[in-house]
Amino acid sequence: MPKKNLRDHTTREIIAFSLLPFGLLTIQTLINTALNMYLTDVLGLTLAMTGVVLSATKVWDAVNDPLMGLIVDRTRTKLGKCRPYILWTVIPVVLTTSMLFFPVNFGQKGNFAYAIIAYLLYYTAYTALDIPYQGLTPLVFSSLPSRACGATKPLSRKKQAILWRR
Repeated sequence: MPKKNLRDHTTREIIAFSLLPFGLLTIQTLINTALNMYLTDVLGLTLAMTGVVLSATKVWDAVNDPLMGLIVDRTRTKLGKCRPYILWTVIPVVLTTSMLFFPVNFGQKGNFAYAIIAYLLYYTAYTALDIPYQGLTPLVFSSLPSRACGATKPLSRKKQAILWRR
């Protein structure tokens, strides 16, 4: 039987629900602050090439997000529709995040291709983790007031991650 309001959830459940966005935002902060410098200083890409890498991945992200939402909506497992993706995609997110910062040397054009492929793989894995997590909120917190409170606790964790990085 689903829990109806926030009081039905233990503090431990709410904290556990809040930890994933904290980790995801920490990874995003690392990428947003360090990737441009890595692409230009370590891989030797020009600023124009770096712009193409970032733009191509944002276009892919715009296509990838709705597709992942469709996949999650059509998923039927014993673990539910969102939980399997959260459990199975943590490792790919970690691997693709580290792949973004591997010091490779394939020449400038090879490094450019590597950067695009690595960043596309990262966004695919990140989307496969983030979209199901976003879909969990209405499944975990069935009433509107508990949903608002349950969703704001992770947001406060995201704000803490932003403050922590400064």
